[in-house]
Amino acid sequence: MNKIFLIGNLGEEPTLRKSRSGSPVCNFTLAVDHVYYSGDERKRMKEVDWFQIVVWNNLGEVCYERLAKGGLVAIEGRVRPRTWTDRDGVPHKSVDIVATTVKFLSKTKELTTAEHVEIEEEIPVLAAA
Repeated sequence: MNKIFLIGNLGEEPTLRKSRSGSPVCNFTLAVDHVYYSGDERKRMKEVDWFQIVVWNNLGEVCYERLAKGGLVAIEGRVRPRTWTDRDGVPHKSVDIVATTVKFLSKTKELTTAEHVEIEEEIPVLAAA
């Protein structure tokens, strides 16, 4: 099973582009706090983990229109490792989170209060032949 749940803040304004097939795709970074206690004094420490979020189709368009840098969201999705070679022939690897559900947990561009808004993308299921 490939499933991930994250709650964090957008680290940048979302971007929107079209894929080669014409499908809308929204991208943004998500900052997720990790709090732990260290040493004999149990000093409270905080680290931030950064995730690359990818949101497709109608859900991606809604995220682009309504989310802004700093906004708090809950993401449900799957982990997608990627490899590619750049123009200079250098190979690269990254891990993206493909969001299937996005919950807006703070004010958005169109909401005036911190209402909970949940949007879920329908994912087609392919039957085995």
